[in-house]
Amino acid sequence: MIAVATASRIEGYQIAAYRGMAQGATFNELLNNAEDLGANAVLNTCYDHALDVNTLFQSAAVIIEPIQRCSVRFHRNGQL
Repeated sequence: MIAVATASRIEGYQIAAYRGMAQGATFNELLNNAEDLGANAVLNTCYDHALDVNTLFQSAAVIIEPIQRCSVRFHRNGQL
């Protein structure tokens, strides 16, 4: 599964690695190219259809991982 976003981030995740620019003549080709690059997400997804000649989907291919939230609790005396 590849996560897709038109924004530069996905809430609750951080970018662990940039894999390159994924492209394709169709959206499915874009996703296949991202997988070939080793990505599990594509960000800033857009398409260019200048003059309605060739459509090119483009996106940043990245590896994302959940943001680890750490919870620290203090006792009343300020010690862990």
